[in-house]
Amino acid sequence: MLLLKKPSFEKSGYINTSIGSNNMKKFKLYSTGPLKENVAYSVFGNIHKADGHSDNMTTGNTVNNRDRFSVRGELYFELSNEATLRVIADYDEYDEICCAVGVVNLLESKDGTIDLKS
Repeated sequence: MLLLKKPSFEKSGYINTSIGSNNMKKFKLYSTGPLKENVAYSVFGNIHKADGHSDNMTTGNTVNNRDRFSVRGELYFELSNEATLRVIADYDEYDEICCAVGVVNLLESKDGTIDLKS
C-alpha cells in the first residue's frame, strides 16, 4: 500500500535543485496549503536529466541516461467530521535508454566447469 502525505491547511513548500556529474540536473518543487476553509491542495513537480555514462558497443549510442518529468496534484476535501475526499492526478514521463551492465567473460575449463572472469 502506498501512503501519500495529504495536503495541509497550513501553507508550506520547498524548492530543491542540484547538479552533478554526467551533466546531471534535478529540480523539485512542492507546495501545499488551503484553497477554502474545507479544501486544501498540494502540487509536486520533478525534472531529472543526465547524460549517459556508458556506450553501447554495438550501436555506439550512449546509455544509462536520465530524462524524467513528473507532476502530481491533489485536492483534499473535508466533507464533514466523519468524511473526507482526496482527488489525486499524476503524470509521469520517462525517455531513457537504460541499463548497461558490466561485461563478463565466461571461460570453460578443461573439466567442463564455467569460470567467471570480469
